[in-house]
Amino acid sequence: MTTVLSLNLSSNAIMQEIYAVSALRCVLNGVGNHRSPLLTRDRSAALRIVVKDAFAHVIMKMMPYVEASNLNGETSKYADVDPADSGEEMLLQADVRLCGSFPDELSGTLRHYVEHAVAMYALHLCYMGHDAGLSVHHERLAEKAIASIAEMARAGKRPDKGVVPHWL
Repeated sequence: MTTVLSLNLSSNAIMQEIYAVSALRCVLNGVGNHRSPLLTRDRSAALRIVVKDAFAHVIMKMMPYVEASNLNGETSKYADVDPADSGEEMLLQADVRLCGSFPDELSGTLRHYVEHAVAMYALHLCYMGHDAGLSVHHERLAEKAIASIAEMARAGKRPDKGVVPHWL
């Protein structure tokens, strides 16, 4: 038995996490002691493009578990406007195939964790070429999140409780 869970990711939530991580890094390192600039809302148009790229990367890495995805596609009401310029929430959707049953109560947690993976990969892209250590750090965080999501998607591949393996 498989379950397909439709996730509507929030580009605004992803960007909020990016701003928060960037701000905390600057605060914890002390003013003037950090090599990478603070990412702020006045750079949101550029960041939205990076978030789109990060979403595409995460979906490609999760491809064995993705039934369908939509990246600000045909359903966008701004067909002639670049979503980075519109200031509106970007459409980031994925239908994820999960083995076994999946409690509805956990769908929000899964959505948040996919958003986290996208945010970490976006930070990797932002710091690439500027701060290699920070870029690699965020790439590893994104890859760990993607691996956790994949493990959770495979978790249902156990025999049902009533099935006894032939060797027992």
